Amino acid sequence: MAPVTMILRIIIILYVTSSLKMQSLSHAQTVSEEMLGVNTWHTTLPPYMDETGNNLKQEQQSNWKSFKFLISIKINASRQMVQDRLRTLLKGYSFPYSVSQNVIITNVNLNTTQPLKLFKYITDIKINAPRGAMIDQLRDLIHKQKYPVCIKKTLKISAVNITTVCVSNSNKSCCKCENQYVWPSEQCSKHGVCGPNHNDTCRCITSLPSDGPFCRRPPVFAAPLKSFKYNIDIKINASRDAVIERLRALIHGQKFPTCVKKGMKISGANITTVCLSNVNKTQCKCENQYVWSSEQCSKHGVCGPNHNDTCRCITSLPTDGPFCRRPPAPLKSLKYTIDIKFNASRDVVIERLRALIHGQKFPTCVKKGMKISGANITTVCLSNVNKTQCKCENQYVWSSEQCSKHRVCGPNHNDTCRCIASLPTDGPFCRRPPVFAAPLKSFKYNIDIKINASRDAVIEHLRALIHGQKFPTCVKKGMKISGANITTVCLSNVNKTQCKCENQYVWSSEQCSKHGVCGPNHNDTCRCIASLPSDGAFCRRPPGLLKLFKYTIDVKINASSDAVIECLRTLIHGQKFPTCVKKGIKISGANITTVCLSNVNKTQCKCENQYVWPSEQCTKHGVCGPNYNDTCRCIASLPTDGPFCRRRPVFAAPLKSFKYTIDIKFNASRDVVIESLRALIHGQKFPTCVQKGMKISGTNITTVCLSNVNKTQCKCENQYVWPPEQCSKHGVCGPNHNDTCRCIPSLPTDGPFCQRPPAPLKLLKYTINMKINASSDTVIERLRALIHGQKFPTCVKKGMKISGVNITTVCLSNVNKTQCKCENQYVWSSEQCSKHGVCGPNHNDTCRCITSLPSDGPFCRRPLEPPTTMAAPTITAATTTLAPTTTAELTTTTLATTTTAELTTTTQATTTAPPTTTLEPTATAAPTTTTLAPTTMRAPTTTTALTTATLTPTTTTALTTTLIPTTTTMAPTTTSVAPTTRLAPTISVAPTTLAPTTTKATTPTTTKAAPTTPTTTKATPTTTLATTTPKPTTKPKPPTTTPKPATTPKTVTTRKPTTTPKTETTRKPTTKPITVTTLKPTTMSELVNREMSLAIDETYDASLNNRNSDKFKKYKADIEEAIHNSYKNVKGFISATVTGFRPGSVIVEFFIKSSEEIKTSEEISQAVYTNMIALNFNVDPLSVAKTDKIDMRKRDTVFPEQKMTLSCPDINRIGNIDWRFQGEKIQPSSLYSFTPDRLNLTVKSVNISNNGRYECLYNTSTGPQIVWDRIDYIKPYPSMQVPNNKAYKCENREVTLDCCVHSDYSVQWVQSIKSSKIDLLTCRTEQFKITAESSCAKTFIYTCKLDNEDLSGFSYSSKSVELVVHKPIEQSPDSPVTCNNDIYGFGKVGDKVVGDCVKEKVGFREGECRSDGFWVTVKDTCVLRIIEQLQQESQGLDAETLTDFVDKLNNATINNEGEIVQSEATVSAMVEILNNIADVTQTVMLDEVVITNFLSIVDVISSETVKPVWEQLNSNGESQGNSSQLLNAIESVIKATSNSNFNITSPTNSFLFKKVTTSEDFNEVLKLNSTAAINIPGIASSHKNVTITAVAFSSLGNVMSARNRTDDLNTTENVINGLIVVVNTSISIKNIQLNFEKLRDSVTLNNNSVNLWNPQCVFWEFNLFNRTGGWDSTGCEVIQVNGNVTSL
Repeated sequence: MAPVTMILRIIIILYVTSSLKMQSLSHAQTVSEEMLGVNTWHTTLPPYMDETGNNLKQEQQSNWKSFKFLISIKINASRQMVQDRLRTLLKGYSFPYSVSQNVIITNVNLNTTQPLKLFKYITDIKINAPRGAMIDQLRDLIHKQKYPVCIKKTLKISAVNITTVCVSNSNKSCCKCENQYVWPSEQCSKHGVCGPNHNDTCRCITSLPSDGPFCRRPPVFAAPLKSFKYNIDIKINASRDAVIERLRALIHGQKFPTCVKKGMKISGANITTVCLSNVNKTQCKCENQYVWSSEQCSKHGVCGPNHNDTCRCITSLPTDGPFCRRPPAPLKSLKYTIDIKFNASRDVVIERLRALIHGQKFPTCVKKGMKISGANITTVCLSNVNKTQCKCENQYVWSSEQCSKHRVCGPNHNDTCRCIASLPTDGPFCRRPPVFAAPLKSFKYNIDIKINASRDAVIEHLRALIHGQKFPTCVKKGMKISGANITTVCLSNVNKTQCKCENQYVWSSEQCSKHGVCGPNHNDTCRCIASLPSDGAFCRRPPGLLKLFKYTIDVKINASSDAVIECLRTLIHGQKFPTCVKKGIKISGANITTVCLSNVNKTQCKCENQYVWPSEQCTKHGVCGPNYNDTCRCIASLPTDGPFCRRRPVFAAPLKSFKYTIDIKFNASRDVVIESLRALIHGQKFPTCVQKGMKISGTNITTVCLSNVNKTQCKCENQYVWPPEQCSKHGVCGPNHNDTCRCIPSLPTDGPFCQRPPAPLKLLKYTINMKINASSDTVIERLRALIHGQKFPTCVKKGMKISGVNITTVCLSNVNKTQCKCENQYVWSSEQCSKHGVCGPNHNDTCRCITSLPSDGPFCRRPLEPPTTMAAPTITAATTTLAPTTTAELTTTTLATTTTAELTTTTQATTTAPPTTTLEPTATAAPTTTTLAPTTMRAPTTTTALTTATLTPTTTTALTTTLIPTTTTMAPTTTSVAPTTRLAPTISVAPTTLAPTTTKATTPTTTKAAPTTPTTTKATPTTTLATTTPKPTTKPKPPTTTPKPATTPKTVTTRKPTTTPKTETTRKPTTKPITVTTLKPTTMSELVNREMSLAIDETYDASLNNRNSDKFKKYKADIEEAIHNSYKNVKGFISATVTGFRPGSVIVEFFIKSSEEIKTSEEISQAVYTNMIALNFNVDPLSVAKTDKIDMRKRDTVFPEQKMTLSCPDINRIGNIDWRFQGEKIQPSSLYSFTPDRLNLTVKSVNISNNGRYECLYNTSTGPQIVWDRIDYIKPYPSMQVPNNKAYKCENREVTLDCCVHSDYSVQWVQSIKSSKIDLLTCRTEQFKITAESSCAKTFIYTCKLDNEDLSGFSYSSKSVELVVHKPIEQSPDSPVTCNNDIYGFGKVGDKVVGDCVKEKVGFREGECRSDGFWVTVKDTCVLRIIEQLQQESQGLDAETLTDFVDKLNNATINNEGEIVQSEATVSAMVEILNNIADVTQTVMLDEVVITNFLSIVDVISSETVKPVWEQLNSNGESQGNSSQLLNAIESVIKATSNSNFNITSPTNSFLFKKVTTSEDFNEVLKLNSTAAINIPGIASSHKNVTITAVAFSSLGNVMSARNRTDDLNTTENVINGLIVVVNTSISIKNIQLNFEKLRDSVTLNNNSVNLWNPQCVFWEFNLFNRTGGWDSTGCEVIQVNGNVTSL
């Protein structure tokens, strides 16, 4: 009810004596509702009346004066009840009514009135003003006035505003609205707008309205009307289906929403339910998207399928409810976590509860709509007299509040803990670790600040301030400045204005075109404009590059004659591509793909070059030409429904080729059988096809064993040897070599037969510079004499020798000058000569003396080999002097030549002048057969065309010794050297003096000729270098191709030679005549070696690292053949040589030798692809590219968290650069960033995992280019180890503080500059002295830091230790028990502190002070430092470094076996390393070396001595999964073995590895300390080759827990009683039968012998026990038990 005002009118008579002063009475009095409802009215009679109203003092009446007042009382009452209550009160009184002695109320009237209405007026006042100043003055007056202003009672002005200002002159009229005012839409449209409008309103119109309002406040749009949505069901009766279909069509054809009337529209209409009824049945079906509710389905019956209690069809028409409705939304799922508290007096109850929970299957349904998804024990509290501990189960922790409140009894992590010292009564129990909330969202703002400066110095000062400021800079919490840059500098004077952008900033294209450009522009942006923008935009960073899209468009052209097509072909070929169509669109190329010719007889659609019809079109339209790989070049009709010719498809990878070596054993009673077999094998042509996809590539007899009564001998055939194991095991009956032998005196029964000799160890050569300071020349001379007197090579230790020592550089310095001179055969490089100044002659940019000692580069080096410049073709010879007692080889070469001049011989004393023969150059050459033999020369008796020469290739000159295919036999050791084929043959001859002792020639290309019968010989043009012949080397030269003979010389003159017989007689040395031949020159400098690579899509096999492996040799030969066939028709091509392989699928590295630069075109890449496919190599044509190995940065050490920048050379680059790491493309991220041109890649915070191969890829004019570098010098973290914080007793003593790091670092204690290195470790020691007088009750802090100043500021740069010395403790019988030792320091009973590891280890130990006064170690995480460093390195492993790393790990394991097998933490670290190795093996196939090393490591950490360690690990919740992880790593590595057959047995007989490929049923016995037989039937019937890998371990039982699926996690009654066998097959095998020999029949348990029974066949299930693993017998059945156990 609205408030009502009631007027209460009261008439009061007041009697006052004449002497009485009249009091002021209120005109109106307000009476509250409470007063009316509570107070009572008191009456008092006048003084002249009694109670009955009689006048007692009439005589005094004349003295009283009477006043009459009318009093109005205003009462506001909002309820009718108040008014009624007031009326009732008034009716209870009679009037007149005496209020007091002299006051009487004569009457009271109650009137009800409504409150006055409030009106608000807006008054427009129009003022004419001749000047704008008057308007401004009026504006000021209004703004200064205070409002509201009262004009008169009940009238006031609440506010005054100017709304409209109209300005009019002869040209125009404008009526503008003041702020906050607008013209309504009617006025805007009526009078015209002279400014922007908004929401149909405007601020300015072009004339003054005469008929409407002025500017008004913008309309406040009323709240939108509330929208109501109704679903209306309409029931329609129809006698025919056609009516329903018609209705359905009408609804679907209607556009919605449809307006019915204003404010009402139909948003949609759908048919929901269709009911059909006849005599037989009634069905009410729902339309699509509608269903019957569950109530209707159950009430009326269902005539179709139902879903979620709803249905689509019911059997009667409902009369009482809704029709079909949309399906209800699914019910919301709520999840509750319920804590249940159990009291248990024994641990066994808790264990039983734990077992019940683990055995229960979840989720478990409680009732409909409610289920238990899981149950876990979270908290276990144990309490006794001494202590209370509440520990969390796995995966649960105490919250930080509980940890701080109840005290922690174990380690904590992230403010949470696993154990507290009392039971909480007020909070939750253990909970899962918190999932940290997502970080607050970060917003980034760019703020432009404009600064006016009158001088350039101010700008420079500002620039210096910004550059000197460290960013980010924190402004306040949650706000920081990440960077500041000057973007724009504007300079203006009388002449011009220029606004220039700073580096990395540009003006946008709009600003450049608007203000004019005063400098160069790029991509529509510019760096300088000619005026200052007034609209706010300054320089900005250049916009990112637009994304590039590539489209292939087919265009169909009809032509009536071939000439049109030829003309089109010519136009396309003559067009230069790419061609720009418009901005941002260009045509990169155009090709004719398909030409269709049709006439009366036939239609043919042929593909142009490089295009083919797909297989679908070929089969559909018919082929009119040859086809290839299901594609064709010509079809017999024009397709109307598919694509035209397309480029040849890239075919899928060919089937993988596997190579197996099979040993077959034959028994023969006679030698003739063996000879017959040998003859059969030699007569057989290989490869021989066995069946489709299987062929025998070769067969050899490897071993022949002969046995009789006297002896047995097993001899190896040629090229085969017994391995060292067999030689040492069975004894040797012949010479041995490199621990192998050719004959043993018995037949092996348990191992392989003769094998090919192992590849020789790789030879590495190092050059080491040593700097020696000497005070006098005598010392240098003495050193020179010592070196010259030493015999080289000198053996340092096995496998290491010093091949030679030379003084390279001697520096002499005094007051006047410094000179650094090079010894003989050494020079300073050109860089050092130009940098330090030359003090002697120089040659070829090198010098022998410089004027200062370099501090930043190498010392003198051997001079670089000069470029090979082929001089006039000559064969130069000199005399060879033979010592008097020569038994050495004499190199003699007889050349059959075409003679065109006389041969003259002049003998003077003992020297015979060489005859000179000049040959006409010819273009052909003939083979020359040369034989080497020891020869003794007689005194000359006849003139012989004999050339004496020593031909020795060397690695220090560009010298090549080449004959046309040459067969060479070297003596005295008979060795055949394969023919070598070379182009541009060169023979270099130099004087050689043969020593008195015999020197064996080992260079394959060195040839010597004995006298031969004269023949007509065609010589090849050669070029001779006059060089000094160095010592022979054995480095082979790559083969080259020799062209076929073409022409022959016209005249041939032959001279009968004189044979020099062999003799042992020592004679006086003589000199033989020499033949000098002049041949046509060839320029060797024109030869080009182009390093290339390509990628084969197959898993990398580690045997490709071994150049002597069969696979390496086969791949090298096949690929060289394919590449040669691809390039053979290319102009200038000479040869192709494969130099090696590397991982990344399989990357083939090779080089192309040519006489001119060869481009890597698409045609060549396609040819390589085709020829490689033919050899079963799947190659990506795009991977064929030129490769260059460079140093992308200075090869200095990079440490963790540093920034590393790599640079890519910009050489003839076309297009963008892509970067890759380990074959994966690098994208900008938080780790990687690029410069704008992508020439530089920055790795922002490196660690050891960033070691690897980096590549930058781009196109050049000669084809794709890959520039790469392998980064292998990022070091691991130093793992700085300092003592942990400790407390010490107050007593006189010294404490040793050791600070240790990895060997790549050095450290020092900040407190002392006298720290000394100790032992062989990188440790420094500091002595901390405690004195009872001055150290007690004090804290001391010592800091150890890295020596390298460049490594300051990183997370690992330093560590500190806090040492607390306690106050002295008075000893008394009641003193508390304390513990004190060097590991944990000083503490009281119950204290838990962290202690130190020994300095050879990294980590910490945790100890507890016990009541007996001794510290007890309760946790030990100390890991051997060498293993911890290898653990870091394993995180950056890749396929290239895997082999070396496994070898390195194996050596470290062997050398530190004693420490490893005693440390749980070190064994756990080894398991992690092996898992990291297993991860890498997913991309590589391993060879026998890696497998052997890996299993040797497993052998060490699973030996009998490490069994107690594994028992502790398997009983500890945190490490229970380690054994399962080790087994998983073993399985992964076994699966990654290469296709070769293996048979490896450990020296300790603890494991046996066997891998075979067979098509027969497999039956093998694995024998170690017991046996395990494997029988796999069904292989022969499958007609497949099956690869079987079987590994047996006798020691792995020490590692694996015996827990079974039915056991508890930590307790089991089972025992592993046999070998552990790992079997892997290449195909799925249904049945494998295993037969195990039992190790024992009983075990000792608690000093009692317990018999073993109930054997089980089990396999390891990795997912059991929360993925810690366990044995499972599911699917494995024991079928027989006797002495052995057979299972299936």
